[in-house]
Amino acid sequence: MKCPRCQAQNREGVRFCEDCGTPLALPCPNCGAEIAPGKKFCGACGAALAAQAADRFPSPRAYTPKHLAERILTSRSALEGERKQVTVLFCDIVDSSRLAERLDPEAMHEVMDRALRLMAEAVHRYEGTINSGLVVVGRIGDDLRMDYTAVGDTTHLAARVQALADPGTILNSSDAGGSSSSCTTAWREPKRGGARWWESWGSRGSGSRRTPRSGLRARSPVREKAEGNPLFVEEVTTSLLERGILVRTNGRIRWTGDAAVEVPASIQDIIRVRIDRLEEPVKRTVQTAAVIGREFGLRLLERISGIAVEVERYLDTLKHLELIHEKRFFPELEYIFKHAVTQDVASQSLLSQRRKELHGAIGQAIEDLYADRLEEQAAILAYHYARSEHQEKAIEYALLAGDRATRLNANAEARTYYDQALSMAQTLAAGPEAERWQIDATVKLAGVALTREHWNQDLANRDRARALAEQLADQPRLSRALYWLGRVHYTTGKLDTSIDYAQDALGLAEELRDETLLAPPVNLLGRVHFLLGENERAAELLARSAEQMSSLGNRIEEATAAGMLSLCEAQLGRFPQAVEAAEHSMRIAEEIQHLPTLAACLGYRAQVQTHRGNWRPALADFRRGLELAEKGGDVFRTYLLRGNLGWAYVVAGDYARAEAELTRALEIAERLGTRFVVGLYLSLLAEARLGMGQVRDALHLSREALRLAIEINQRWAQSRAYLALAQALLRNDPQDYRSAEEAVQQAIAIQQDFGLKCELPRSLLVHASMLRAKGEVEKAKEKTARAVGMLHEMGMAWDLERAEQALRELENTA
Repeated sequence: MKCPRCQAQNREGVRFCEDCGTPLALPCPNCGAEIAPGKKFCGACGAALAAQAADRFPSPRAYTPKHLAERILTSRSALEGERKQVTVLFCDIVDSSRLAERLDPEAMHEVMDRALRLMAEAVHRYEGTINSGLVVVGRIGDDLRMDYTAVGDTTHLAARVQALADPGTILNSSDAGGSSSSCTTAWREPKRGGARWWESWGSRGSGSRRTPRSGLRARSPVREKAEGNPLFVEEVTTSLLERGILVRTNGRIRWTGDAAVEVPASIQDIIRVRIDRLEEPVKRTVQTAAVIGREFGLRLLERISGIAVEVERYLDTLKHLELIHEKRFFPELEYIFKHAVTQDVASQSLLSQRRKELHGAIGQAIEDLYADRLEEQAAILAYHYARSEHQEKAIEYALLAGDRATRLNANAEARTYYDQALSMAQTLAAGPEAERWQIDATVKLAGVALTREHWNQDLANRDRARALAEQLADQPRLSRALYWLGRVHYTTGKLDTSIDYAQDALGLAEELRDETLLAPPVNLLGRVHFLLGENERAAELLARSAEQMSSLGNRIEEATAAGMLSLCEAQLGRFPQAVEAAEHSMRIAEEIQHLPTLAACLGYRAQVQTHRGNWRPALADFRRGLELAEKGGDVFRTYLLRGNLGWAYVVAGDYARAEAELTRALEIAERLGTRFVVGLYLSLLAEARLGMGQVRDALHLSREALRLAIEINQRWAQSRAYLALAQALLRNDPQDYRSAEEAVQQAIAIQQDFGLKCELPRSLLVHASMLRAKGEVEKAKEKTARAVGMLHEMGMAWDLERAEQALRELENTA
């Protein structure tokens, strides 16, 4: 066969000229099919070959076939740039500088041209894509000078590997994840006037992979990540084995850790190639849909695609290729990516700036399409705008999404949105608007704190919010910040600090004459005065708060204010008013079906019943409230309800259950880092231990309860601790009447001074039992008779029955 370049005659069967190395069967520049030398037209596509001279590529621009050049130049993604999976091949001629010194310039030009032509033919055959590494490709320059090139670590790696290759060898590099590789080859020096081309390609990785197809039970992490695709299962499993998370032992495979199951790079590479081979408008459609999300609606996609007329046809192509499928038809047609990794790869193939632009366009389109129900779309709008240039809109919608989640009892979700809003506001350029957003996000976060970490974090944020509000001279926001500072100190049991902040917030609200700002600190002051044992003042404030909340239409706060009011009335011994307030709070909670409020109001009603001695209905309410609190993840409410359930068991005389519930409650308090009513629960635990005969434990617990109750100034807890201490002292040493009497008299004094009327008769009965043991029967009768009169007046039937029995026994004592 005659060589078309040097006219040398070659033996049959050889593919390259034995004199000059020219291919003897050349590819058609239009379709790539092999053509015999000397032919004028391609037998596969009919393209004219007349222009194909001995020098087939007169310039580097001609190295690119026409069909591929047109695809690049007309592709929007090529002009904008995109992320692509490509093979980067670096080749060099060994000692090219020394070779150029020895050869005639024309001969050297021929050698170089030949090398470039061979490389171009190989690359063009695959249109440059052979799954080797992720790069950014696109135009560099402007209309006067534009290149289409690849930029990224893959290109640099290939260049470095080429520099390391020995002459005449192929050097291949593959990273641990198999996500990128490069292959390098070298020319040997020409022999007998020619050059030898090493036609070997590097490949990703080496050796064989044994992928487990049996012996591995279906595990949910693998199943979830693979989403039912057998190839994905195989690749995910192989990746886990390579990372050592799965190991083979005696023919079986077992887990060795809880590391996250990730999609291997090999799977992503496969999907990248599939997407890259799509026709340009179809590829653009799937990329745009991917930015919208795993699920996307036809109406929204049409709005932002710029090719609305053809979108459905392109989606049909994607369905046929099983990249997406229809999710629902009503109320509008929606689609879903078959696999989450497909959506992720399609989205990431776009450059970050283009994704930002699309996210902004998506946000605007959603606002236009769903203008009548933006709150429902707030979360998705916050998502898209956060990934666009419109950070201000992202903050607005994140706050709105948090508000909606709060109303739906999803406090953890609400906190996520508020946190996002705060983080975004803190990254904005300093200015009044950014600072106002920081204050608003901080205040809203305070309302959904769930853990000790949240309280500590929010306290720091609230100090910052207060400083910002003062700096801005924004009195309404300052009032809100002060209120929430007081609220967190109330929750952690720092009552004196809490009341200071609440009074400052109230003062500002009164100056502004803003009822929306007045109501919260009034409510907080009522709660603090209740814990301080100042029940008359607390009742006055809480009644006012319930009215304020009612007029403002805040049903949640109206219900809780009424519930707290019921506790004040109960401690004052005004049980008809207490029951009325408790039932009012329950009616509201049942109407609005706000689970945290319902749990709280069940607890309020149960406490009223426990104060009155009706422990059976109290137990039922406490248990129901506890179930709701645990279901909703309300840790602080769970703590209170569990501790109060233990209190009801103490009243019922079921000391073992009381101990269990109170112990669990105190463990939660420790985790939360709160001292809120901890002294009360310690004193109740002391009573339970005393009932179980554990006198020394009871003595220790009652002393600790008293210390803590005095430290945080909780009068009711102090009186209960003194009462528990009195009984423990007498049980520990039956002759130590003096110490026991001093303790019980301290309890009685606190109850008398602070109007703890429902607690007083029980302390009188304990004192009476001590006097009887001392032989002072008449004094014991006097105390018991007084207790009977008080219990009868307050309608405390359960305690009254036992007091009357004690009085009869005293009267029968000679």
